[in-house]
Amino acid sequence: MTSALFDYEVLTEEQAMKARYQLLDDGDYPATIKNIVPRVSSSGNNMYEVDLDVYDVNGSIHQVKDYWIFSHNMSWKVIHAADSCGLLSEYKEKKFTPNVIKNKNCVVSIRTQEGKEIPQDKLQGKAVGSKYPTKNVVDDYVKKSTKSILSNNSVSNSADIDLNDSIPF
Repeated sequence: MTSALFDYEVLTEEQAMKARYQLLDDGDYPATIKNIVPRVSSSGNNMYEVDLDVYDVNGSIHQVKDYWIFSHNMSWKVIHAADSCGLLSEYKEKKFTPNVIKNKNCVVSIRTQEGKEIPQDKLQGKAVGSKYPTKNVVDDYVKKSTKSILSNNSVSNSADIDLNDSIPF
């Protein structure tokens, strides 16, 4: 019996995991805020749990979750998100609510976060030392007031561009 040889692409484990979880390369991407749920963080701070649709260079959607914590040391991210959504005045006027934010477009800086080790009490049959999957996280929001070139799609992010039109990418 002869074995059939077929052609396949040789991938590194990192490339295979990226394909498995459809990870984005680190960089800046247009996004739409799809859902916001007010919560209280484990430290007792008010926060928004934010679900984003992030658009890659081909227009494909990647779902990414973020957390906006309303504390002194994390307010920078909330302010950058408000600015990126064109809602800085609503933030300053304490009108930065889920109803105002939902479906707004923004630009996010995405980075890849390697999976952390799973605690022993949560292994559920997995080997000790197993890790959660690597994932994309929102490192920051690109402020409208910042004039820069987005690394992945060469779109200028000057204050003249309104990202909240009907086409999110």
